[in-house]
Amino acid sequence: MEELVSKVSGRLSTQFNEFLDRSPVATEERELLYKYDDETLIAMEVRHLVSDLNCSDDKFAASPLFDGTLIPVQGPMGLEKPMSNDRVFFMLNGRNEGMYMSWNGDFNCIGKAAELAAAWLGADRDVMENGVRLYNQMGFAIRNAEDLAEAKNIVHILLDFQLWQWPGIEKGHQYVLEDGVVLTTVAMSPKVFDVQYFLTQNESEKIMELGMSGLSRSKVDGSNSSKVTSKSRTSHTAFLEDSLFTRDFRVRAARVARLPSPTFAERLQLLQYNAGEFYRQHFDTFHSRDFLPKDANAFYYEDYVEWAKWAADKIRSLDQSKLPEEFRTGGVLFPNSEDQQTFPNALLEVFYQKMVATNMFKALFDEEYERWIRINLDKDAVDLVKDLMDEKRRPSYLPRIVQAWRRNWIVESCDTRSRSHRLMANLTTTTGCVGLKSA
Repeated sequence: MEELVSKVSGRLSTQFNEFLDRSPVATEERELLYKYDDETLIAMEVRHLVSDLNCSDDKFAASPLFDGTLIPVQGPMGLEKPMSNDRVFFMLNGRNEGMYMSWNGDFNCIGKAAELAAAWLGADRDVMENGVRLYNQMGFAIRNAEDLAEAKNIVHILLDFQLWQWPGIEKGHQYVLEDGVVLTTVAMSPKVFDVQYFLTQNESEKIMELGMSGLSRSKVDGSNSSKVTSKSRTSHTAFLEDSLFTRDFRVRAARVARLPSPTFAERLQLLQYNAGEFYRQHFDTFHSRDFLPKDANAFYYEDYVEWAKWAADKIRSLDQSKLPEEFRTGGVLFPNSEDQQTFPNALLEVFYQKMVATNMFKALFDEEYERWIRINLDKDAVDLVKDLMDEKRRPSYLPRIVQAWRRNWIVESCDTRSRSHRLMANLTTTTGCVGLKSA
Protein backbone atom coordinates (compact mmCIF):
# COMPACT_ATOMS: atom_id res chain seq x y z
CA MET A 1 0.00 0.00 0.00
CA GLU A 2 2.85 2.38 0.82
CA GLU A 3 4.29 1.77 -2.66
CA LEU A 4 0.94 2.63 -4.31
CA VAL A 5 0.57 5.80 -2.25
CA SER A 6 4.11 6.75 -3.25
CA LYS A 7 3.29 6.32 -6.96
CA VAL A 8 0.21 8.54 -6.75
CA SER A 9 2.01 11.12 -4.62
CA GLY A 10 4.83 11.22 -7.15
CA ARG A 11 2.38 11.76 -9.99
CA LEU A 12 0.61 14.56 -8.11
CA SER A 13 3.95 16.17 -7.30
CA THR A 14 4.93 16.10 -10.98
CA GLN A 15 1.66 17.73 -12.02
CA PHE A 16 1.94 20.40 -9.33
CA ASN A 17 5.52 21.25 -10.36
CA GLU A 18 4.45 21.50 -14.02
CA PHE A 19 1.66 23.85 -12.99
CA LEU A 20 4.21 26.12 -11.28
CA ASP A 21 6.70 25.87 -14.16
CA ARG A 22 5.04 26.98 -17.39
CA SER A 23 8.25 26.70 -19.41
CA PRO A 24 8.16 24.84 -22.77
CA VAL A 25 8.15 21.07 -22.66
CA ALA A 26 11.76 19.86 -22.59
CA THR A 27 11.17 17.06 -25.05
CA GLU A 28 10.46 19.57 -27.82
CA GLU A 29 14.16 20.47 -27.80
CA ARG A 30 15.08 16.98 -29.02
CA GLU A 31 15.22 16.02 -32.67
CA LEU A 32 12.06 14.52 -34.18
CA LEU A 33 13.25 11.31 -35.83
CA TYR A 34 11.62 9.74 -38.84
CA LYS A 35 8.88 7.67 -37.22
CA TYR A 36 10.28 4.31 -38.35
CA ASP A 37 13.67 5.26 -36.88
CA ASP A 38 12.18 6.15 -33.50
CA GLU A 39 12.94 3.09 -31.38
CA THR A 40 10.62 4.28 -28.62
CA LEU A 41 7.69 4.54 -31.01
CA ILE A 42 8.19 1.28 -32.89
CA ALA A 43 9.18 -0.83 -29.88
CA MET A 44 7.25 -4.11 -29.81
CA GLU A 45 6.64 -6.36 -26.80
CA VAL A 46 7.74 -9.94 -27.41
CA ARG A 47 5.15 -12.68 -26.87
CA HIS A 48 5.94 -15.23 -24.16
CA LEU A 49 4.11 -18.43 -25.04
CA VAL A 50 3.76 -20.86 -22.16
CA SER A 51 2.33 -23.33 -24.66
CA ASP A 52 5.86 -23.61 -26.11
CA LEU A 53 7.41 -24.74 -22.82
CA ASN A 54 8.63 -28.35 -22.61
CA CYS A 55 7.23 -30.21 -19.62
CA SER A 56 9.57 -33.09 -18.67
CA ASP A 57 7.13 -34.54 -16.13
CA ASP A 58 5.36 -37.22 -18.21
CA LYS A 59 3.19 -38.18 -15.24
CA PHE A 60 1.75 -34.70 -14.79
CA ALA A 61 -1.83 -34.27 -16.00
CA ALA A 62 -3.60 -31.06 -15.04
CA SER A 63 -7.15 -31.34 -13.74
CA PRO A 64 -9.83 -28.86 -12.62
CA LEU A 65 -10.21 -28.39 -8.87
CA PHE A 66 -13.56 -27.92 -7.10
CA ASP A 67 -15.30 -29.52 -10.10
CA GLY A 68 -14.18 -26.60 -12.26
CA THR A 69 -16.63 -24.25 -10.55
CA LEU A 70 -16.40 -20.62 -11.71
CA ILE A 71 -15.23 -18.46 -8.82
CA PRO A 72 -15.14 -14.62 -8.66
CA VAL A 73 -11.54 -13.40 -8.57
CA GLN A 74 -12.16 -11.56 -5.29
CA GLY A 75 -11.94 -14.96 -3.56
CA PRO A 76 -8.34 -15.78 -4.57
CA MET A 77 -7.35 -12.12 -4.20
CA GLY A 78 -8.60 -12.11 -0.60
CA LEU A 79 -6.70 -15.19 0.59
CA GLU A 80 -4.81 -14.51 3.81
CA LYS A 81 -2.03 -16.98 2.96
CA PRO A 82 -0.23 -17.35 -0.39
CA MET A 83 -1.71 -19.99 -2.69
CA SER A 84 0.14 -23.29 -2.50
CA ASN A 85 2.23 -24.31 -5.50
CA ASP A 86 -0.04 -27.21 -6.41
CA ARG A 87 -2.64 -24.97 -8.11
CA VAL A 88 -3.15 -21.87 -10.22
CA PHE A 89 -6.22 -19.66 -10.59
CA PHE A 90 -6.90 -19.04 -14.29
CA MET A 91 -9.16 -16.48 -15.98
CA LEU A 92 -9.68 -15.59 -19.61
CA ASN A 93 -8.75 -12.16 -20.93
CA GLY A 94 -10.68 -9.34 -19.25
CA ARG A 95 -12.79 -11.70 -17.13
CA ASN A 96 -13.63 -11.31 -13.45
CA GLU A 97 -14.13 -14.99 -12.68
CA GLY A 98 -12.10 -18.13 -13.26
CA MET A 99 -11.29 -21.58 -11.95
CA TYR A 100 -8.56 -23.43 -10.09
CA MET A 101 -6.44 -25.91 -12.01
CA SER A 102 -4.00 -28.38 -10.50
CA TRP A 103 -0.28 -27.86 -11.16
CA ASN A 104 2.89 -29.73 -10.27
CA GLY A 105 4.89 -26.61 -9.34
CA ASP A 106 7.21 -26.85 -12.38
CA PHE A 107 6.95 -23.68 -14.50
CA ASN A 108 7.81 -25.67 -17.63
CA CYS A 109 4.52 -27.53 -17.10
CA ILE A 110 2.36 -24.44 -16.59
CA GLY A 111 1.41 -24.52 -20.28
CA LYS A 112 -0.40 -27.84 -19.83
CA ALA A 113 -2.52 -26.42 -17.02
CA ALA A 114 -3.12 -23.17 -18.94
CA GLU A 115 -4.33 -24.93 -22.09
CA LEU A 116 -6.77 -27.14 -20.19
CA ALA A 117 -8.01 -24.14 -18.21
CA ALA A 118 -8.50 -22.14 -21.41
CA ALA A 119 -10.57 -24.95 -22.94
CA TRP A 120 -12.56 -25.41 -19.73
CA LEU A 121 -13.32 -21.69 -19.58
CA GLY A 122 -14.63 -21.64 -23.16
CA ALA A 123 -11.69 -20.43 -25.25
CA ASP A 124 -11.74 -21.18 -28.97
CA ARG A 125 -9.52 -24.22 -29.50
CA ASP A 126 -8.76 -23.19 -33.06
CA VAL A 127 -7.25 -19.95 -31.77
CA MET A 128 -5.50 -21.80 -28.94
CA GLU A 129 -3.46 -23.64 -31.55
CA ASN A 130 -1.63 -20.36 -32.25
CA GLY A 131 -0.30 -20.07 -28.70
CA VAL A 132 -1.30 -19.46 -25.08
CA ARG A 133 0.13 -16.64 -22.96
CA LEU A 134 -0.26 -15.76 -19.27
CA TYR A 135 -0.52 -12.29 -17.72
CA ASN A 136 -0.75 -11.06 -14.15
CA GLN A 137 -3.58 -8.84 -12.94
CA MET A 138 -1.62 -5.71 -13.86
CA GLY A 139 -1.37 -6.74 -17.50
CA PHE A 140 2.26 -7.87 -17.54
CA ALA A 141 3.44 -11.12 -19.13
CA ILE A 142 4.27 -14.12 -16.94
CA ARG A 143 7.70 -15.14 -18.24
CA ASN A 144 9.06 -17.37 -15.48
CA ALA A 145 8.39 -18.93 -12.08
CA GLU A 146 9.31 -15.68 -10.30
CA ASP A 147 6.68 -13.74 -12.27
CA LEU A 148 4.08 -16.38 -11.42
CA ALA A 149 4.96 -16.23 -7.73
CA GLU A 150 4.71 -12.42 -7.73
CA ALA A 151 1.28 -12.79 -9.35
CA LYS A 152 0.28 -15.03 -6.41
CA ASN A 153 -0.66 -17.74 -8.92
CA ILE A 154 -3.58 -15.61 -10.19
CA VAL A 155 -3.32 -15.20 -13.97
CA HIS A 156 -5.22 -14.30 -17.13
CA ILE A 157 -4.99 -16.39 -20.30
CA LEU A 158 -4.48 -14.60 -23.63
CA LEU A 159 -4.55 -16.44 -26.94
CA ASP A 160 -2.66 -15.86 -30.16
CA PHE A 161 -2.28 -12.07 -30.61
CA GLN A 162 -5.13 -11.05 -28.29
CA LEU A 163 -4.70 -7.60 -26.75
CA TRP A 164 -4.96 -7.14 -22.99
CA GLN A 165 -8.33 -6.09 -21.56
CA TRP A 166 -8.49 -4.60 -18.09
CA PRO A 167 -10.99 -6.58 -15.96
CA GLY A 168 -13.49 -4.45 -14.08
CA ILE A 169 -13.52 -6.83 -11.04
CA GLU A 170 -16.17 -4.75 -9.25
CA LYS A 171 -17.48 -1.21 -9.19
CA GLY A 172 -15.04 1.00 -7.33
CA HIS A 173 -12.03 -1.27 -7.85
CA GLN A 174 -8.81 0.67 -8.45
CA TYR A 175 -5.62 -0.14 -10.34
CA VAL A 176 -2.62 2.04 -9.51
CA LEU A 177 -0.20 1.75 -12.43
CA GLU A 178 3.58 1.90 -12.26
CA ASP A 179 3.65 5.60 -13.24
CA GLY A 180 0.97 6.69 -10.77
CA VAL A 181 -1.97 6.67 -13.21
CA VAL A 182 -5.10 5.37 -11.44
CA LEU A 183 -7.87 3.38 -13.16
CA THR A 184 -11.16 3.18 -11.26
CA THR A 185 -14.04 0.95 -12.35
CA VAL A 186 -17.16 3.11 -12.50
CA ALA A 187 -19.40 0.65 -14.40
CA MET A 188 -19.24 -3.06 -15.16
CA SER A 189 -21.55 -3.32 -18.17
CA PRO A 190 -20.65 -1.54 -20.29
CA LYS A 191 -17.20 -1.56 -18.72
CA VAL A 192 -16.12 2.02 -17.93
CA PHE A 193 -12.96 3.22 -16.21
CA ASP A 194 -12.19 6.63 -14.78
CA VAL A 195 -8.55 7.51 -15.56
CA GLN A 196 -6.75 9.87 -13.16
CA TYR A 197 -3.33 11.54 -13.39
CA PHE A 198 -2.80 10.75 -17.07
CA LEU A 199 -2.89 14.39 -18.23
CA THR A 200 -1.43 17.44 -16.53
CA GLN A 201 -3.00 20.89 -16.74
CA ASN A 202 -0.10 22.13 -18.88
CA GLU A 203 -0.54 19.24 -21.29
CA SER A 204 -4.29 19.84 -21.56
CA GLU A 205 -3.71 23.47 -22.45
CA LYS A 206 -1.02 22.59 -24.99
CA ILE A 207 -3.32 20.08 -26.71
CA MET A 208 -5.97 22.79 -27.10
CA GLU A 209 -3.36 25.26 -28.32
CA LEU A 210 -2.12 22.85 -31.00
CA GLY A 211 -5.52 21.55 -32.07
CA MET A 212 -8.05 24.38 -31.96
CA SER A 213 -7.08 25.81 -35.34
CA GLY A 214 -7.48 22.43 -37.03
CA LEU A 215 -10.94 21.54 -35.73
CA SER A 216 -13.37 20.37 -38.41
CA ARG A 217 -16.55 18.33 -38.58
CA SER A 218 -16.04 14.83 -37.12
CA LYS A 219 -16.22 11.95 -39.57
CA VAL A 220 -17.70 8.47 -39.30
CA ASP A 221 -16.64 5.16 -40.82
CA GLY A 222 -17.80 4.54 -44.37
CA SER A 223 -17.07 1.89 -46.97
CA ASN A 224 -13.29 1.53 -46.65
CA SER A 225 -13.10 5.17 -45.64
CA SER A 226 -13.27 7.32 -42.50
CA LYS A 227 -14.09 10.51 -44.40
CA VAL A 228 -17.87 10.50 -44.21
CA THR A 229 -19.86 13.15 -42.35
CA SER A 230 -23.10 12.06 -40.72
CA LYS A 231 -26.07 13.64 -38.98
CA SER A 232 -25.47 11.17 -36.16
CA ARG A 233 -22.14 12.81 -35.27
CA THR A 234 -22.02 16.60 -35.17
CA SER A 235 -18.91 17.20 -33.02
CA HIS A 236 -15.59 18.60 -34.26
CA THR A 237 -12.23 16.84 -34.29
CA ALA A 238 -8.60 17.74 -34.96
CA PHE A 239 -5.73 15.25 -35.36
CA LEU A 240 -2.59 16.84 -33.95
CA GLU A 241 0.51 16.86 -36.13
CA ASP A 242 3.21 14.31 -35.42
CA SER A 243 5.67 15.68 -32.85
CA LEU A 244 7.70 14.61 -29.83
CA PHE A 245 4.82 15.84 -27.72
CA THR A 246 2.19 13.68 -29.45
CA ARG A 247 4.52 10.67 -29.69
CA ASP A 248 5.01 10.81 -25.94
CA PHE A 249 1.24 10.52 -25.56
CA ARG A 250 1.15 7.45 -27.81
CA VAL A 251 3.80 5.80 -25.65
CA ARG A 252 1.94 6.65 -22.45
CA ALA A 253 -1.44 5.62 -23.87
CA ALA A 254 -0.01 2.27 -24.97
CA ARG A 255 1.37 1.78 -21.47
CA VAL A 256 -2.00 2.43 -19.83
CA ALA A 257 -3.87 0.21 -22.31
CA ARG A 258 -1.10 -2.43 -22.15
CA LEU A 259 -0.73 -2.41 -25.93
CA PRO A 260 2.31 -4.31 -27.26
CA SER A 261 3.57 -1.23 -29.11
CA PRO A 262 2.92 2.53 -29.18
CA THR A 263 2.24 2.12 -32.90
CA PHE A 264 -1.05 0.46 -31.90
CA ALA A 265 -2.29 3.82 -30.56
CA GLU A 266 -3.78 6.47 -32.85
CA ARG A 267 -2.33 9.93 -33.12
CA LEU A 268 -3.48 12.37 -30.49
CA GLN A 269 -6.85 14.00 -31.22
CA LEU A 270 -8.68 17.01 -29.88
CA LEU A 271 -12.46 16.59 -29.74
CA GLN A 272 -14.88 19.44 -29.17
CA TYR A 273 -18.62 19.39 -28.51
CA ASN A 274 -20.24 22.80 -28.92
CA ALA A 275 -23.67 23.49 -27.49
CA GLY A 276 -26.18 21.16 -29.17
CA GLU A 277 -23.55 18.89 -30.78
CA PHE A 278 -23.61 15.16 -30.14
CA TYR A 279 -22.66 11.65 -31.17
CA ARG A 280 -25.71 9.39 -31.17
CA GLN A 281 -25.56 5.91 -29.70
CA HIS A 282 -23.42 3.80 -32.01
CA PHE A 283 -21.62 0.49 -32.32
CA ASP A 284 -17.96 0.34 -33.38
CA THR A 285 -18.07 -2.95 -35.27
CA PHE A 286 -16.43 -1.77 -38.51
CA HIS A 287 -19.16 -3.66 -40.36
CA SER A 288 -18.74 -1.36 -43.36
CA ARG A 289 -15.07 -2.19 -43.94
CA ASP A 290 -14.16 -4.83 -46.51
CA PHE A 291 -11.09 -6.39 -44.91
CA LEU A 292 -11.25 -9.70 -46.78
CA PRO A 293 -11.85 -10.59 -50.44
CA LYS A 294 -15.43 -11.11 -51.53
CA ASP A 295 -16.77 -14.56 -50.55
CA ALA A 296 -13.76 -15.18 -48.29
CA ASN A 297 -16.20 -16.26 -45.58
CA ALA A 298 -18.99 -17.61 -47.76
CA PHE A 299 -21.22 -20.26 -46.17
CA TYR A 300 -23.78 -22.56 -47.71
CA TYR A 301 -26.64 -24.76 -46.56
CA GLU A 302 -24.37 -27.77 -47.12
CA ASP A 303 -22.05 -26.40 -44.43
CA TYR A 304 -24.95 -26.39 -41.98
CA VAL A 305 -25.83 -30.00 -42.87
CA GLU A 306 -22.22 -31.11 -42.48
CA TRP A 307 -21.94 -29.46 -39.06
CA ALA A 308 -25.25 -30.95 -37.86
CA LYS A 309 -24.14 -34.46 -38.84
CA TRP A 310 -20.77 -34.03 -37.18
CA ALA A 311 -22.23 -32.66 -33.94
CA ALA A 312 -24.88 -35.39 -33.83
CA ASP A 313 -22.22 -38.11 -34.10
CA LYS A 314 -20.24 -36.53 -31.27
CA ILE A 315 -23.28 -36.33 -29.00
CA ARG A 316 -24.27 -39.94 -29.70
CA SER A 317 -20.84 -41.02 -28.47
CA LEU A 318 -21.52 -39.50 -25.02
CA ASP A 319 -23.37 -40.97 -22.05
CA GLN A 320 -26.89 -39.67 -22.73
CA SER A 321 -27.91 -39.85 -19.07
CA LYS A 322 -25.35 -37.18 -18.23
CA LEU A 323 -26.42 -34.69 -20.89
CA PRO A 324 -29.01 -31.89 -20.64
CA GLU A 325 -32.32 -33.36 -21.80
CA GLU A 326 -32.81 -31.07 -24.79
CA PHE A 327 -29.39 -32.03 -26.20
CA ARG A 328 -29.92 -35.79 -25.95
CA THR A 329 -30.73 -37.85 -29.02
CA GLY A 330 -34.23 -36.83 -30.03
CA GLY A 331 -34.18 -33.62 -27.97
CA VAL A 332 -35.17 -30.32 -29.54
CA LEU A 333 -31.54 -29.11 -29.63
CA PHE A 334 -30.07 -32.40 -30.81
CA PRO A 335 -28.60 -31.63 -34.27
CA ASN A 336 -30.76 -33.31 -36.88
CA SER A 337 -29.64 -32.48 -40.41
CA GLU A 338 -32.79 -34.01 -41.91
CA ASP A 339 -35.23 -32.13 -39.69
CA GLN A 340 -36.81 -29.21 -41.53
CA GLN A 341 -38.67 -27.64 -38.62
CA THR A 342 -38.20 -28.68 -34.96
CA PHE A 343 -34.42 -28.57 -34.57
CA PRO A 344 -33.76 -25.73 -37.06
CA ASN A 345 -36.32 -23.52 -35.35
CA ALA A 346 -35.08 -24.37 -31.84
CA LEU A 347 -31.56 -23.61 -33.05
CA LEU A 348 -32.57 -20.26 -34.50
CA GLU A 349 -34.50 -19.41 -31.33
CA VAL A 350 -31.28 -19.82 -29.31
CA PHE A 351 -29.43 -17.74 -31.90
CA TYR A 352 -32.13 -15.05 -31.94
CA GLN A 353 -32.20 -14.70 -28.16
CA LYS A 354 -28.40 -14.40 -28.01
CA MET A 355 -28.32 -11.77 -30.78
CA VAL A 356 -31.06 -9.70 -29.14
CA ALA A 357 -29.52 -9.97 -25.67
CA THR A 358 -26.20 -8.64 -26.98
CA ASN A 359 -27.75 -6.01 -29.31
CA MET A 360 -25.90 -7.66 -32.17
CA PHE A 361 -28.65 -7.11 -34.75
CA LYS A 362 -28.47 -3.39 -33.97
CA ALA A 363 -24.67 -3.46 -33.97
CA LEU A 364 -24.72 -4.94 -37.46
CA PHE A 365 -27.48 -2.58 -38.58
CA ASP A 366 -29.53 -5.65 -39.45
CA GLU A 367 -32.77 -5.09 -37.55
CA GLU A 368 -34.63 -6.09 -40.72
CA TYR A 369 -33.49 -9.68 -40.17
CA GLU A 370 -34.22 -9.47 -36.47
CA ARG A 371 -37.85 -8.92 -37.44
CA TRP A 372 -37.74 -11.49 -40.28
CA ILE A 373 -36.43 -14.28 -38.04
CA ARG A 374 -38.87 -13.45 -35.24
CA ILE A 375 -41.87 -13.47 -37.56
CA ASN A 376 -40.92 -16.81 -39.09
CA LEU A 377 -40.16 -18.40 -35.72
CA ASP A 378 -43.58 -17.31 -34.47
CA LYS A 379 -45.09 -18.96 -37.54
CA ASP A 380 -43.03 -22.12 -36.86
CA ALA A 381 -41.96 -21.94 -40.49
CA VAL A 382 -40.56 -24.93 -42.36
CA ASP A 383 -37.03 -24.86 -43.87
CA LEU A 384 -36.22 -21.63 -42.06
CA VAL A 385 -32.47 -22.35 -41.79
CA LYS A 386 -32.36 -23.35 -45.45
CA ASP A 387 -34.10 -20.11 -46.37
CA LEU A 388 -31.75 -18.06 -44.20
CA MET A 389 -28.73 -19.71 -45.84
CA ASP A 390 -29.79 -18.53 -49.28
CA GLU A 391 -27.06 -16.31 -50.72
CA LYS A 392 -29.54 -13.42 -50.95
CA ARG A 393 -30.30 -13.62 -47.23
CA ARG A 394 -27.83 -14.10 -44.35
CA PRO A 395 -25.62 -17.20 -44.81
CA SER A 396 -22.89 -15.22 -43.02
CA TYR A 397 -24.80 -15.83 -39.77
CA LEU A 398 -23.95 -19.56 -39.73
CA PRO A 399 -20.86 -19.25 -37.46
CA ARG A 400 -22.87 -17.13 -35.01
CA ILE A 401 -25.71 -19.67 -35.06
CA VAL A 402 -23.35 -22.53 -34.24
CA GLN A 403 -21.65 -20.44 -31.58
CA ALA A 404 -24.97 -19.62 -29.91
CA TRP A 405 -25.89 -23.33 -29.85
CA ARG A 406 -22.47 -24.16 -28.41
CA ARG A 407 -22.75 -21.47 -25.74
CA ASN A 408 -26.19 -22.71 -24.79
CA TRP A 409 -24.73 -26.21 -24.54
CA ILE A 410 -21.94 -24.94 -22.27
CA VAL A 411 -24.39 -23.19 -19.93
CA GLU A 412 -26.71 -26.19 -19.73
CA SER A 413 -23.85 -28.64 -19.23
CA CYS A 414 -22.10 -26.49 -16.64
CA ASP A 415 -25.28 -26.54 -14.56
CA THR A 416 -24.97 -30.32 -14.24
CA ARG A 417 -21.42 -29.79 -12.86
CA SER A 418 -19.46 -32.66 -11.36
CA ARG A 419 -20.44 -35.81 -13.28
CA SER A 420 -20.98 -34.53 -16.79
CA HIS A 421 -18.54 -31.64 -16.40
CA ARG A 422 -15.57 -33.94 -15.85
CA LEU A 423 -16.70 -36.26 -18.63
CA MET A 424 -17.03 -33.43 -21.14
CA ALA A 425 -13.73 -31.80 -20.21
CA ASN A 426 -11.84 -34.97 -21.06
CA LEU A 427 -13.08 -34.97 -24.65
CA THR A 428 -10.43 -33.88 -27.15
CA THR A 429 -13.00 -31.59 -28.80
CA THR A 430 -13.98 -29.83 -25.60
CA THR A 431 -14.35 -26.09 -25.43
CA GLY A 432 -15.58 -24.89 -22.07
CA CYS A 433 -17.69 -27.45 -20.26
CA VAL A 434 -18.68 -29.37 -23.35
CA GLY A 435 -18.62 -27.04 -26.33
CA LEU A 436 -18.32 -29.08 -29.49
CA LYS A 437 -16.59 -27.70 -32.55
CA SER A 438 -15.81 -29.15 -35.89
CA ALA A 439 -12.23 -29.55 -37.09
